[in-house]
Amino acid sequence: MSFFLEKETFLLSVKGLSCKKVLLLSRCNIFYNMSKLYITIGISGSGKSTYTQTHFAKEKIVSTDLIRLELSQNINEQKHNEEVFKIAIERLHKILQQSDAVLDATNIDLFLLDKLLTLFPKNDICFLVFRSNVGVCKQRIKSDLEVGKIRAATPEAVVERQAEKMAFLSSYLKDFGKEIIEIHS
Repeated sequence: MSFFLEKETFLLSVKGLSCKKVLLLSRCNIFYNMSKLYITIGISGSGKSTYTQTHFAKEKIVSTDLIRLELSQNINEQKHNEEVFKIAIERLHKILQQSDAVLDATNIDLFLLDKLLTLFPKNDICFLVFRSNVGVCKQRIKSDLEVGKIRAATPEAVVERQAEKMAFLSSYLKDFGKEIIEIHS
């Protein structure tokens, strides 16, 4: 794949295809229209990370929890969320140049999802929606922490609030017009 800079747009030359204009993101990030972006949606403990690690190659997964761990050595640190998502977006764009990518994050905020879609308008996007019992999620978190698994120690009250937000979000997901795969875990 070769790129040619022409004023404020890029031309993309792909083997076997004619050149196409490709939109430019701020800071020179490029929108790619040949790869699929999978976005996980679900409360803490619903199995998002386990599922993505089982079904996708490690190098295709961008995990906001692991970026938090890189930045602060504390997976529970929420002070740097803006920077965490900036890094996640940059990594996703890089992966999408070559292949499909997965954003492994809770993603239960309607406005955040809308922003993600504006950052990847040319990609085929699929929501991986995780449906799980709140009690089961709380137990998974507790069990994972007891055995030393690297994961966020999400308090039970937060999991309950996430479940309420998830119920609200569910009624709007179809409005985005994207593919939805429901995973009951």
